[in-house]
Amino acid sequence: MNDPISWIEEQTSYPKFLWQDQHELRAAVGIKESFVALPSSIPEGLSLYGGMRFHPKEKDAMWSGFPASLFWQPEREVILPSPLTTPMRVRAANPIFVIEHSDLPSKKHWKEKMQELQFQMKRSQIDKVVFGRRRTLVFSQSLSFWSCVCNVQERMEHSTLFALELSPQLGFFGASPELLFRRKKNEVVTEAVAGTRPRGHTAHEDGLYEEELFQSAKDQEEFTYVPSFLQKTLALYCSSVNVGKKCIRKTHALQHITSTISGSLRTDVSDCDLLRALHPTPALGGWPREEALSLIANLEPFDRGWYGGPIGWATRNESAFTVAIRSCLLHHERLHAFAAAGIIQKSCAQSEWEEIERKLESIQNNLIAKKRI
Repeated sequence: MNDPISWIEEQTSYPKFLWQDQHELRAAVGIKESFVALPSSIPEGLSLYGGMRFHPKEKDAMWSGFPASLFWQPEREVILPSPLTTPMRVRAANPIFVIEHSDLPSKKHWKEKMQELQFQMKRSQIDKVVFGRRRTLVFSQSLSFWSCVCNVQERMEHSTLFALELSPQLGFFGASPELLFRRKKNEVVTEAVAGTRPRGHTAHEDGLYEEELFQSAKDQEEFTYVPSFLQKTLALYCSSVNVGKKCIRKTHALQHITSTISGSLRTDVSDCDLLRALHPTPALGGWPREEALSLIANLEPFDRGWYGGPIGWATRNESAFTVAIRSCLLHHERLHAFAAAGIIQKSCAQSEWEEIERKLESIQNNLIAKKRI
């Protein structure tokens, strides 16, 4: 099979799920059996797919079609080695225009929210809060969900592609640079990712941005909370834990500080245990975790839904879950894109707005030109 996206698009059963990373591509359709949570024990030969909301409490009707948590055994699945690219698609004869554009919060309200957030952080001695924005784009006609996924696939450099279509014209997809964890038997690896700079137009400019990111005290502080949390958390479930050196991960449009944390799991630890323990990391929530999540719930003016939650697959011997960032919710003519930035006491509202703007633009540019697609 040389075009699994066309295969999955042609299927009539829902949900439809796609996963592609450097190791493999998985396409799954239909539900044979579903679960409200990932089972702690998975029978030999069975694959389960699914994910969950960032926060279990639902606030916004736009996510009403998505359960708080859903895992399922598919009716049919295809597993292929990666890398694999999908043939280029012919664009629609009728151009599709963006006819409406809005940000939540707006730039004015972002600055007000930032002032309140940093006041609350200082008062409650909270080190980091990951605060987000939602961009809504309305199009002149319905978009093809799987054509959007194909466009993202073409630019998924050093990222994991994920797509979940629950029904016609209702789906969630993205290309995430952040692995929550990958397990092979009892060996597990997770990744700390934080800090952002754009890619340069030349190799020299790209290197300057990389050096700036490494030398930034703000970004280094923001990053530090993530590997520290991951190392301490894995230590509760592993007989040994190793922390890799910091490096820069370069995606198609952005670059980030990252490091790898790996360990050997105890025999009594399940993927369900790892999901509960690791999600959300300080890269998407903040630190201390519960206090940061409380501020997000109180001050962030939109429902994250499945944005920032774990999404992936699991078998008895292997599993992989990514953090669902650089992602979009598509519903007919309306597309909602999500992005966030790590806020600390020394953060500047304008700089954080610009960082999120770069992330949102990278998502939008993966899908559409400035005026039409």
